[in-house]
Amino acid sequence: MGVIGTRAFVRQVIRSVVANPDLIWTRIERALAADLKLNPEQSATVHQILSETHDQVRSLRTEYQPRVLPMIEKARADIAAALTPEQRAKFLRVMQLPGGHGVFGNLTVEQNMNVSARLNASGRGEVQRRVAEVFELFPELDTHRKQLASSLSGGEQQMVALARVLIHEPELLMIDELSLGLAPLVVQRLLEVVEQLKERGQTMIIVEQSLNVAMAIADRAIFLEKGEVKFEGPTEGLLERGDLARAVFFGTEGG
Repeated sequence: MGVIGTRAFVRQVIRSVVANPDLIWTRIERALAADLKLNPEQSATVHQILSETHDQVRSLRTEYQPRVLPMIEKARADIAAALTPEQRAKFLRVMQLPGGHGVFGNLTVEQNMNVSARLNASGRGEVQRRVAEVFELFPELDTHRKQLASSLSGGEQQMVALARVLIHEPELLMIDELSLGLAPLVVQRLLEVVEQLKERGQTMIIVEQSLNVAMAIADRAIFLEKGEVKFEGPTEGLLERGDLARAVFFGTEGG
């Protein structure tokens, strides 16, 4: 069992009420302890939080599902508060697509996917499902399954890198410089993928120097200049700030 995200966590809690509650909750606790390498103090805190939430959920008995989610969200937030930043990122399924090379060049495209999927998938069936889903999202990579990743173009390698991150099913995806060094056609294809992810409900934080790219995909923008926040709000508001646009294109001072 991999680290449990919100949706999976809720599903397991609901099953615990219907089936064998003690067994399911014990499995959740053991999975968290093993995946996050909890110390004794953290383990005791997690045990207490899960036990209290378990009792609350069981007390609902019937018509519980609409009322379960707030309980689980609170339990999840309480658990996250007891973790280190590194543990918290894993527990909350925060994943990053780093700028630059994000592939294993000496492995084939398919091997890159399989290696990534095996890190937190629960079994062979889940590995196959996740790999199939990313190839469906990137059909152009499906035709290069047996090709070494190092032999792909820069744009194709960026697609492999993004697919490797998505295969972990992140709840928060952070992308650093999506368009860096890529041809316009490749950038357009990646923007199409980002739009598909948005339609699926994927939450993303994207760091991007290209104002045009950022405006094409973002619902909300934070504009930084020399480490100082110059703008924060809906992207429509950024379009009205000509001074900031000039700072991007001509290197002049904003504000």
